[in-house]
Amino acid sequence: MKNKRETIQKTIILEKTRRLANHPTAEEIYRAVRADFPRVSMGTVYRNLNRLAGEGKIKKIEIPNAADRFDHQTHFHHHLKCEECGGVYDVEMKTGDSVLESVINRDDFVIKSYQIIFYGACQKCHKKHKEDI
Repeated sequence: MKNKRETIQKTIILEKTRRLANHPTAEEIYRAVRADFPRVSMGTVYRNLNRLAGEGKIKKIEIPNAADRFDHQTHFHHHLKCEECGGVYDVEMKTGDSVLESVINRDDFVIKSYQIIFYGACQKCHKKHKEDI
């Protein structure tokens, strides 16, 4: 019975991650799941998020000095992080950039994966900051 329960919990956690669709933290996903399933534990959410990421059903975005985020979009892409509000946004990049290509195509190192996060201010925060000056 435990395996079936874990499968149901994992399915619910995946569904909530997809519905939030805003690069939520584990805590945000936990709150969304708990709204419908109050007995779920934070440990269950963490464990299943890591399993889902390991299975390639979601992406885990590791942000230095901040909570990990989870992305329902699994295609290869990068992210923008607003230093004002903490929002994380998708950004598409082609690998044709010469600096990026020079790192990826090294003969002395095999790269298995990589992630690029750009830091700055989203349009809403930038506009608000300009108005405050």
